[in-house]
Order: sequence, then C-alpha cells, then structure tokens
Amino acid sequence: MAQPSNRGKLLDATLRCFDRLPLDRITVRAIAAEAGANPASIIYHFGSRDALLSAAAVEGLDRWLVELASELGSISGDDTAGADAAGLLLAMFHGMLVQTMLDDRLAIDGARLEAGLARMTATATGGG
Repeated sequence: MAQPSNRGKLLDATLRCFDRLPLDRITVRAIAAEAGANPASIIYHFGSRDALLSAAAVEGLDRWLVELASELGSISGDDTAGADAAGLLLAMFHGMLVQTMLDDRLAIDGARLEAGLARMTATATGGG
C-alpha cells in the first residue's frame, strides 16, 4: 500500500484534530505535530491554516458521504439509490458547511472549496 502524501497526512491529522480539539486550539503547530510534519509544510501545501481547515472539512464530508452512499446502497440493495441519496445529502450539507465555515470566520478559498465540492459530487454520484 502506498504511503499517503504529505498533503494527505496533513488532511488526516487535521481531521483527527477536529475530533478532539475545539477549533480555536487547532493550530498550525498542533496539526503539524499530529501529522509528524514541519509546520511550514502547511503553508507550502495549503497556503494558510484556514485553507487547510477548509480543505479538511470538505475532505471529511467527502469521506462521510462515500461511506453513507455505500451503506444506503447495501441497505436498499441498489448502489444507484445510495449514490442518489448521498447526492441529495451533499446538496443539503453543502450550504450548512459553507455557513459553518463563515460563522467560524474561516478564510474560504472559493476555488478550492468549489473544486472539492465538485469532486465530492462526482464521487457521491459515481462519476469520479
């Protein structure tokens, strides 16, 4: 199995930090320590802490929707129904995710967020 990239390690570490720390305690140093990476790698790969937090939130939602689509497909016996349901949930959660990020005053890189959401939609609907 291939080793995750530094970018992937940072996303995974940020998701773990989301699970155990309040947002104001998720610092560049905390994420870097969790990932076993140099703090400068966050700036190199994402540009800022806030951009990393945004990317990790999108990544976490993406992973959850893929799992949900699989579960819904296995419950219904129809993978297409699972993907359709996940696509509908994606549309609902998209607005909630953006609002939450704005409420927390995260700097959202619109192009990256839209690219991540497009990737999630493609994955959830079986197009990617």
